[in-house]
Amino acid sequence: MRRRLLVRKRVRPQVQRGLPVRDAVRSMRWTFLLVFRAWHLPTLALAAVVAAVAWLVIPGTAVAVPARDGVSSVIWPLLPALTCSVIPFIVEALRSPAVAASSRRHAAIAGRLLLALLVLLAAANTASVRFDTVIVARNTAILFGFAAVTARYAPSMVAASATVGVPMVMWLFGPDIHGTVHSWAVLLAGRTSWLALVIACAGLVSGAAAILRPPKHASR
Repeated sequence: MRRRLLVRKRVRPQVQRGLPVRDAVRSMRWTFLLVFRAWHLPTLALAAVVAAVAWLVIPGTAVAVPARDGVSSVIWPLLPALTCSVIPFIVEALRSPAVAASSRRHAAIAGRLLLALLVLLAAANTASVRFDTVIVARNTAILFGFAAVTARYAPSMVAASATVGVPMVMWLFGPDIHGTVHSWAVLLAGRTSWLALVIACAGLVSGAAAILRPPKHASR
């Protein structure tokens, strides 16, 4: 009897320790899959691949602007809009009741989401080495902030359309007939433009704040 009790005392702790670990691994696996699908990371990854391929085939010279005789402008500074237009649909996952129910849960998921967005946006620009990397990084920061802030206060479809529409307006009406770019068309400005650099820094900070800031109805 004593031997049986000793065996049971020795075996039980090992079995009880193994079950929580197995359940924890299984829970982490399902949590990863749910979060992976909720953030639409495959969609952003596909957009990053499309953007990387577009960097290799897009012309580096000026292209004639439609419906404007004698006006031509480069189009490659607007390419970050391909990936940034997907951001509103991913940020929309933070509005779900399960995430917004607690400010702590929102902060944890939003932090990982922000890191994933920055990594995938950087990966999308890896093939832009034949262009000015300063302008590419600056425009990505501008459009990232614009997309994230707009997605917080507007529906995802409206935010995505605005993220694509604003660069198109800048490309169509930003340069004049002499090739000079207006000051408001910051995406087409040169790398020495301090105004565009300030807007890029503000966009990066405001975009990160828009993602990390919990909703007003979140409980603590």
